[in-house]
Amino acid sequence: MIFNVLTRDSADAEAATRVAVKWVLALSLLFPFFADAEVLDTQRFEAVTIDGDRDLTVTDGGFVEPSEGTAVMVADTGTFRLEGGTLLSERGLGLGVAATANSRVVIDRGMITAAGLGGIDLHDNASLRIMGGQIDSRTLGDSNVFDYFGGVRIGDTASATMTGGRIETLGGAGIRVQDNGRLNLEGGTVISRRFFNGTSASNLPAVVAAGSAYVEIRGGTLEGNTVAAAVDSGTLVISGGMIQPRNSRLGLTAIEQAVLEFRVLPGVLNIGDTYESLMAGEVIRLAEAYPAFYSHQPVSLAVTGVLADGNPLEVGLGNSAEFIPPEFNRDYPTGEIRFVVVPEPSMVVGLGIVTGIAVTRRRSR
Repeated sequence: MIFNVLTRDSADAEAATRVAVKWVLALSLLFPFFADAEVLDTQRFEAVTIDGDRDLTVTDGGFVEPSEGTAVMVADTGTFRLEGGTLLSERGLGLGVAATANSRVVIDRGMITAAGLGGIDLHDNASLRIMGGQIDSRTLGDSNVFDYFGGVRIGDTASATMTGGRIETLGGAGIRVQDNGRLNLEGGTVISRRFFNGTSASNLPAVVAAGSAYVEIRGGTLEGNTVAAAVDSGTLVISGGMIQPRNSRLGLTAIEQAVLEFRVLPGVLNIGDTYESLMAGEVIRLAEAYPAFYSHQPVSLAVTGVLADGNPLEVGLGNSAEFIPPEFNRDYPTGEIRFVVVPEPSMVVGLGIVTGIAVTRRRSR
């Protein structure tokens, strides 16, 4: 692995220490037995590249700040662990961590702050586990609004599991899952906030599932400015957690051929003015239980039941324009909503309250 030492005015002793560390780590490339795992604690570096099946851990006191671009790059089965310290990337198209080629990223404590592209970008079988710490990410404005993805992007068969910690974005999605990416959300908090520069706004959900993405929410909290989570032709499965919009009644939205699945316990499922008595193994599809929802007539109805984690399910369903944020440019439903009955409560703890949902298609032009 290679460390590029940050060039700053400093005491001679500190500068000498940095140079020494740089040479020790550089030698590990020539002599693999010398060091396969390193700990960055009291050092400051400009950028870090980890590859070749090597590990780096940043702990309290470690600090990485690139002159521009990416703070940490991980590839070729390398592993990066953040157990304290700070990654700061706010110059140019800033990116906290880029991970590819079967690499691994673990966030336990510490802070990632990025402006421009986003916090963590995963591709090509890379994996991420977030157990704690914080990721703060924001857009720089109009010049890169389409480049900015938000807190975490999971694509190209990459995967992520979040059990704790906090992700907060300004202008982008908290977590964007695309292509064949996969996300398991079991805990922690993901918040997306609206960005407005006086002429234009960016207002994305806390979690977005696009393409062939698969997202499963078992716990944790999602909070979006108008939409907490959106699924666009991917699959979103909910068995627990808290999903809440901030400034509207819409908690979730599903677009195009998306699948939105609730895993619930046996018992009574109330759908508007009808009810279903559920048994384990049953699958209730909204299109069959309440076909009027898929008409072109405005429909609002409440659904109540019990989620798989044993907590109450309280869903407000709507198919009218008031349930659809303008940014999605959609109106009537086509995506599938279904309720799958599981035999017993799962071992996942969640708050189990979902508010507002809509499944939509593109407007015809």
